Amino acid sequence: MEVSNSSDDTINFYMDQATITTNTGEQLEPDLLTSDHIGGVFIGAVNKSGSVRYMLESSDPNEIEWVRVLINAPHDANFESLGHDIDVQIDF
Repeated sequence: MEVSNSSDDTINFYMDQATITTNTGEQLEPDLLTSDHIGGVFIGAVNKSGSVRYMLESSDPNEIEWVRVLINAPHDANFESLGHDIDVQIDF
């Protein structure tokens, strides 16, 4: 994932805490121990990039046809939303 704060304002955005669901019915949280830290506080116009990893619990990887990624909107220091939640499906 690549994340950018294009404003000069400080924001909080937690891409690395995105929840995913799969066509096989699993809902998964990221494996924080093996994922890169690309979320948190973005002080001004900064960029972060890295990998977020999810470990399937009961599905065969060959059965995965799509993954739905759900990410909470960024927010300011007062927890006011600065945009919309992200909900995207990635087809394989």
